[in-house]
Amino acid sequence: MAIFLGSTGPQWPNRVSPSPMFPHYGMRQYFDKVIWMPGFSNDTAAGSAIKITFTSGYYPQRFDYVDKDNTAITDGVWASGLVPSDVSGGDVFQGFYMDEADELLYILVIDDNGGNPHAAQLVNVNKAGVVGTYSASWEQYSGTSFDIGMDSASFGGLVRTADGSGDFKQYMPQSNISTTTANAAEKFRGSIATFNETTGAKTEAHLLPDTALGRYKYYNLHMGPTSNNIMGGIYGRVGKTDQMFGPLVNISTGKGQSWVGYPHGLTMNYNSANENISVWSGRWRGYYYLVGTLNYADGAAFFNITDLDNMLDEMAVQHGIL
Repeated sequence: MAIFLGSTGPQWPNRVSPSPMFPHYGMRQYFDKVIWMPGFSNDTAAGSAIKITFTSGYYPQRFDYVDKDNTAITDGVWASGLVPSDVSGGDVFQGFYMDEADELLYILVIDDNGGNPHAAQLVNVNKAGVVGTYSASWEQYSGTSFDIGMDSASFGGLVRTADGSGDFKQYMPQSNISTTTANAAEKFRGSIATFNETTGAKTEAHLLPDTALGRYKYYNLHMGPTSNNIMGGIYGRVGKTDQMFGPLVNISTGKGQSWVGYPHGLTMNYNSANENISVWSGRWRGYYYLVGTLNYADGAAFFNITDLDNMLDEMAVQHGIL
């Protein structure tokens, strides 16, 4: 008798292993609130790495550049590490994007205006430690009531159309581009800040349509959007298991869930003795990465963008939002 097994449902795609980039310093290390990412695509020496140190609020506060032996590279701004104040008026770093084709690390710098973002500037830095101002100047957010927290959960990932070309988009699921803070419906629509690839000028749009239902609070939208406009992200894990949870939303229709269970078996190392982890994810040199920033998660896990987007789309079908 033939036995027919039902669908196993969405699954994590195979991790790209070994690293799609050359082995780099820190790729097997684990530190609290520190991650190590592959260096520039035009590194002088193979094995160099970008060390990213996070604050207690889980957003990046410093970028350092080291060689394969963990000796600091001290060219230009790398001499003292890149910090927000290296950009005049900068208070906080947010999204970042390492471009394989441009050989540049792009970073969004925020003037936090005493707690809430007042203005943003997109800058880049190269291996020689030269900081370039990508946007023409500080780009003002709409109104003085732009209502958003400053931690990583409030900001999504910085995304570009493709390495080497296209505008940059910063997804901010808890922002409010209305001028009235009392407008709760507007607040929970979120926003997208787009930085023009040529001029750096910023434009804003709502993340969700005005037909979106419910007061969704989408933390950690660091993955997507897919070709079907599905976005998601990892916020934490269920107990001490291998199942993660986080948001999933269709930004075209507004359908979504604040928390869904992601497939079991995420192939990322973390300290199994502690269930409290924080996962940062985004795009780096043409791949998705997922890496823990709390309680000693170990090394970044890389995935092909198409594969991970397919998983998000399958999850969206499973949860009835696509």
